[in-house]
Amino acid sequence: MRMQPVAPRSLRREGAYGPEIVIPVRRNWPLIVLMPVWLGIWTTGIAGVAGEVVSGRARDGEVVVFELWMVAAVLGAGAVAYAWLWNAIGREVVGLRPGVLVIRRDVAGLGLSREFSLADVRNLRVSLPPSDASGWAPPLRLGRDPGVIAFDYGARTVRFGGGIDEAEASLVVAEMGLRPEIERPAA
Repeated sequence: MRMQPVAPRSLRREGAYGPEIVIPVRRNWPLIVLMPVWLGIWTTGIAGVAGEVVSGRARDGEVVVFELWMVAAVLGAGAVAYAWLWNAIGREVVGLRPGVLVIRRDVAGLGLSREFSLADVRNLRVSLPPSDASGWAPPLRLGRDPGVIAFDYGARTVRFGGGIDEAEASLVVAEMGLRPEIERPAA
């Protein structure tokens, strides 16, 4: 059987400030399917506790505990909802602006950008993250894939491009007009 080349997942576009590469998140289908079910059950629990507090059936000592639990439960549900959205529609947008490399984690147009001075970006490379030899990596990373494109910024290594593999990472760096170095992890 003759294999066909795989098309890149990333997309180059012209952004408002210059060229950008859009890298979709690698989808975690079990998480995408199961999280809405979990959120529905969790939200039902929050609504039940809220009903107890509002109706006045809870005693005075219980009200404080229920209110604290509801705050924590709503914050937890928000974090899970964000993880679900990141896995369902998230993407990394990598852009070059005059003198700046911008990496944005985008969910439906919202997200945080990190800006790095190009003068301080060193040793840009395609670099697979080290494997977890101990086997303690969580099975569901919740969108926290470290990425295969790396550069040194001061005393820190910055990684991005979590939704792509090594071959496409080289294409992304080439499309950005930056020359990558290939680094193989130690075996």
